[in-house]
Amino acid sequence: MKKYALTFILLLASVLLKASEQYIISQTALERHLDGQSINALAKDHYGRLWVGTDLGVSIISNGIVKTLTEAYTDHGRIVLSEVSDIICTDHALIASGSCIIDMKGDNGQASVLSYADKPIDAEIIAEIGHLAVIFDKTSMSLYAYDMEEKQCKILRKFDKNGGFSFSAILSRKDSCDKMEVLLIDRTKGVFRFDMGTGMMEKIDKIVHPHPVDIADIDNSEGIIWLASSDHGVVGYNMNEGYAKIEEYTCFDNAISSIKILPKGNLLVCCRRSGIYIINRNMFGLNRIVKIDNGNVRNVSSILINPIKDEILLGTLDYGLVSMKKSFIGAIRKLNAVYDKLSPFNIAVSAFEEPDGSIIIATGNDGIMWMDIKNKKIKLFHKTVGENIVSMCRYDRNRIIYCVKNKGLYMLDLENEHISAFMAYEKGSEESDGYSNTILTSLPDGNIMILNFNGNHYLYNITESFFYPIELQTDGRPITEKVDKCCVLMSSVFIAVRGSVMEIDCESFQVKQVLNIADFTVNSILCMDVDSQGKIWLVEPAGLHCYDPESSENSMVLSSEGIGCFLNISVDHQDRIWIPTSSGYILLYERADKAPTLFSSENGVPDCHFLSRFSLLTKDGYVLFPISNGLVNVDTGRLPETEQTSLTMACLSAESSDKRFSHDELASSDNTPLKLPVGSSWIAVDVTVNSFNPSYNHLLRYSLTRNGKPFSSVTSYRSELRFEGLKAGSYKLTANQMYTNEPETETTLLYFKIPQKFCLTFPGIITVFLVAFIVVYPITALNSTLKKLTLEKKMAEIYIKNRDNKINFLSSIAHELRSSLFLIYIPIKETLQKKDLSSNNLRKVESLHNQINKMNSMINLILDSSHNIIDKEDLLFEMVNLNEWLGTIILNYEIICKTGQHNLRFIPDYNVNEVNIDKNIVETCLSNLINNAVKYSPPGSSITIYTTKKEGFVNISVKDRGRGFKCDAEDLFKRNYREQPDDGASGYGLGLTYVRMLMELSGGTITASSNPDGIGSIFRMSLPI
Repeated sequence: MKKYALTFILLLASVLLKASEQYIISQTALERHLDGQSINALAKDHYGRLWVGTDLGVSIISNGIVKTLTEAYTDHGRIVLSEVSDIICTDHALIASGSCIIDMKGDNGQASVLSYADKPIDAEIIAEIGHLAVIFDKTSMSLYAYDMEEKQCKILRKFDKNGGFSFSAILSRKDSCDKMEVLLIDRTKGVFRFDMGTGMMEKIDKIVHPHPVDIADIDNSEGIIWLASSDHGVVGYNMNEGYAKIEEYTCFDNAISSIKILPKGNLLVCCRRSGIYIINRNMFGLNRIVKIDNGNVRNVSSILINPIKDEILLGTLDYGLVSMKKSFIGAIRKLNAVYDKLSPFNIAVSAFEEPDGSIIIATGNDGIMWMDIKNKKIKLFHKTVGENIVSMCRYDRNRIIYCVKNKGLYMLDLENEHISAFMAYEKGSEESDGYSNTILTSLPDGNIMILNFNGNHYLYNITESFFYPIELQTDGRPITEKVDKCCVLMSSVFIAVRGSVMEIDCESFQVKQVLNIADFTVNSILCMDVDSQGKIWLVEPAGLHCYDPESSENSMVLSSEGIGCFLNISVDHQDRIWIPTSSGYILLYERADKAPTLFSSENGVPDCHFLSRFSLLTKDGYVLFPISNGLVNVDTGRLPETEQTSLTMACLSAESSDKRFSHDELASSDNTPLKLPVGSSWIAVDVTVNSFNPSYNHLLRYSLTRNGKPFSSVTSYRSELRFEGLKAGSYKLTANQMYTNEPETETTLLYFKIPQKFCLTFPGIITVFLVAFIVVYPITALNSTLKKLTLEKKMAEIYIKNRDNKINFLSSIAHELRSSLFLIYIPIKETLQKKDLSSNNLRKVESLHNQINKMNSMINLILDSSHNIIDKEDLLFEMVNLNEWLGTIILNYEIICKTGQHNLRFIPDYNVNEVNIDKNIVETCLSNLINNAVKYSPPGSSITIYTTKKEGFVNISVKDRGRGFKCDAEDLFKRNYREQPDDGASGYGLGLTYVRMLMELSGGTITASSNPDGIGSIFRMSLPI
């Protein structure tokens, strides 16, 4: 009974484990390529490429190779790919970046902007429904459908802006009879059924969710919709049972950041601070919840499932890309290693200077810290670590206000590190993705302006401790778009809303538009700053603009063509403009009549990704720019020495398939060809302009020749270029700069050579033949030997089979002969016993009787030979006192010898003691020799058996006084050898052949010799001691 019970328990456990899902968490090998960036979106296209959306752009990963795009090239100009919030993929990708959606086909940066009625669509939510992308634009409060095959966009429904809709998810119900039906999930109003064909929307009243819905997912295979509230768990509703509430889970340690349906219908739940849960639902109603307990993976923003590899990829805001792979029970492990940060903190989102010159810095997830640049000291306020901080500003001398995404405003006391709530988000309020949403800024009078908070704007009066709502209007129309940036003057605040700049009067809060970059703009104003004369300087990707509030004049001062998109700006104490670009340069603009200076890695600019969060100018003249993993500090008082030359270019770097070349290796003045590794198929070049006039439109012309013949020619605005499809040969790359209505600059040359593969050269071909001969000949000889051995083995098997067949045949004949002979033998024996025959007939019958006995002995020998075919493994050796054992055996033969009137004697050698023998084998051989001695010795003669010991062997000898033998002694042991005796008696050779076989099988030998006097013979068996 216990056995059956244990079997049942094990069977039940295996079934439950099969229904559950276990995973091992580990970092991906691609993590190091992502530079610790905050990952906001993950998607895979039809070609298997992984698209990763980050704050810095889009990284495309294919076969372990990572290509990062920070710019896109459209008909409306270049677009900075930053703060990518969502991506969906088919054979191309839709990317929600900044305030627009970009349709990108390949990885070359060529793209188009989604628009409707000549207005770009600002994505809040993107959902893939078949070949359609359903998009919700909160700015226009419209729902769009974009056909990704036909490249056409149409509006499905425009919602009333006063209706208060705030959608958190769009889900496709694939088992719906109407394929045009989707589910719209509103944060507070519930779930709505929407018909994309008619635009009709109907609320599903049976779903009553008491808490705001932040995340949702749908399991079409089981008909379950899952709704998650960040602080109140996950609830499942069965669509096939009238949307009945079926399951609820509230066992999570902290707020939920993401959920995802797993392939088996189980549920993956990721929490904001720590904790990843797998809810194994398909276990006979036993909901087994597994927590992968590691505090390192947090703030999971996106989940991608790869069912083929049983792998789940997690995109996080803190630690890059994390992989979860299937494991067996008990194999759940913690994350082995976390991202090793390249600086003391991650992405900086805000900073201000203290009166003593130190800096207070707020980071995305690593908390708030104090930094002394001169003395290189850092202090971290540990209670703020892990908070998703959006912005920060000073409240008073010892306190600051900071905003935590999806939570609200908090006050931090810098002296005792005490944190208190300042203002919370309203339930159901929506905050779009990105770090630059809520803006906190201190006004000259000490009050605080709060923008983009709960979808509204506020003025906090410090004296009254009261929040005053601010309604921003222009020309009587309320401004519903979010504010991108702001810049504070003494009496007014300038804000950037998409491509427009508006001025807010600090007393009346009246708003007027002062600058509009373009009617159709997809680029927000990234940063603004003010100089000592009150002029507003602002950058957008295409260039630098200046606005004079006194004269209301504005102009585009500088174009970014040829040097990468402008990302940030800072005006130093001398009114010089510092601008970092997407190509990794820092540009210095001093005045209109002087060409800007471009600083690169040669001047100490680190290899990094600049961000457009903020910039800070300190009293000591330092300019701080945020980058992907910290801050870049520019000492404006110590300008690097720059080479001001004519319009020439220098090749800074070239990269082949598996080698990176330094600047010294690529000296353009040296015509010695650069040797690339054998088999290199591509080369990437990075060309920089040492001196230029930024008002010109820069074009670069590249020409590549191979072995003196044109190979490729490209004209591009880009300074980075890659040539693919290279083969062995000598190459010359020329690059020159082109101007409109101006002559081209002097050509810069780069010579490089790709050697032919050794196997294709003449020495290589000879070597291949030699190696082939050296390798093939031994293999051929070995193959021949193996064939020969195989043939010999088959021949041996055939021989053994034929021998066995012969023995079986002889055995069958012997049985038949013995049966017939027995029938003859019985009457003859009875006749002899009666003794009523005449003397003449009696002699004849006796002769017949003797011949029958001989025939019977021969038949018995044949049967013994056939029955005793044995192998060495069948022998049974044991220690035997040889003399005593032989004495016992010999007694059995005395009767036979007396019948034949022979005298049998045994003479033992007492030096012989115990011997290791097989008794059956030795007795069979001795019996054969004694029978032969009796048979061929005359009556009255003696037969002597004696033992001797000599040189590690013991000998057993049988000596007779019979007729002896005249042939060679070895012939006696040959199979079927017959010797004709003098008396005409017949003989046969099977017995001695059989005896020799048994002796050799036992490790011994047998020999025959004649007596010294020529009468009789001696047969000697030698056995090892």
